[in-house]
Amino acid sequence: MSAKISVIIPVFEGEGQVHNCVHSLLSQDYPRELTELIFVDNGSKDRTLENLGQYSDRIKILTEKKRGSYCARNKGISEASSDILAFTDMDCTVASDWLTSIAGGFASHPEAAAFVGLSLGCNENSVSQSVQHCYESTMKSEVIQENGICTRIDTRNCAVRREVFAELGGFNEELLYWGDEEFGKRIVKSGRVINYQPLMQVVHKNVNSVDLWVEKKKKEGYWVYRQLKQLGRHYTRLFFPKALFIYLPLKNAEEMIKEKVIHLEQEQILIQEALAVGNQEQINRLMLHIMDTAFVLGTMLARLEEVEGEQTSVFSQVRA
Repeated sequence: MSAKISVIIPVFEGEGQVHNCVHSLLSQDYPRELTELIFVDNGSKDRTLENLGQYSDRIKILTEKKRGSYCARNKGISEASSDILAFTDMDCTVASDWLTSIAGGFASHPEAAAFVGLSLGCNENSVSQSVQHCYESTMKSEVIQENGICTRIDTRNCAVRREVFAELGGFNEELLYWGDEEFGKRIVKSGRVINYQPLMQVVHKNVNSVDLWVEKKKKEGYWVYRQLKQLGRHYTRLFFPKALFIYLPLKNAEEMIKEKVIHLEQEQILIQEALAVGNQEQINRLMLHIMDTAFVLGTMLARLEEVEGEQTSVFSQVRA
């Protein structure tokens, strides 16, 4: 007998994206009576809720006022009625057999606590293609091992047994970023297994300009610094050792920020040259460098605010 599956999608300011996401979920080859679709709005001020309302007879619409996608996901978990909880994002569309692949994975691997699927990219140009390359490089180097076991989950495309949340608790609501990584590591630390299921496929809409990529990674670095400094060095060492550099002394912060900005500008010039000649290999390499440089710059901006005692960065005024 097939299992019932609840799909949980947090949404924020997604009026132009939710239709495609909803349509893909309503077009599943999985039995409709075994499917529960839960969209959790996280304070949208655009027409997201109005657009979702067009499907109110087929989806469940919730709201969560506490800021953060992981707060929204926890709200969805609390309202879900299934033993298998699947997650994707509003800027994703899922394959028609997505739920069938999830159910088949759990049926074939009763020992698995969770599954991570294959996330493809909706690549409009060379930049979005390169952003997908950055994502896949991270997944291959940090997440998916050669034996098909994963080190964490990715809420862009994953499914988790409800009992795991019951035993380990929900997502950490103090995290605006990396909450799926933290929860996935809690799964692994508990002795459970996360499997990779490439038949579970979604398509994600990637950013399509270098400027958007830079701002996205700077913003991520800014908020990662703020959240981890609040949670402490021990927590960071336990779950995010790659970010321990934020605790290292930083002398002459303003000068270092200027140097990092110059470095970033130089990389952006180089990538424009690579784009002009269509050198995708060079574009991919530079986008990886830009990803790291912009992220570190974001942490520096947050640290400078901390030192000066006031929030002056544009990111402190913008929702994560």
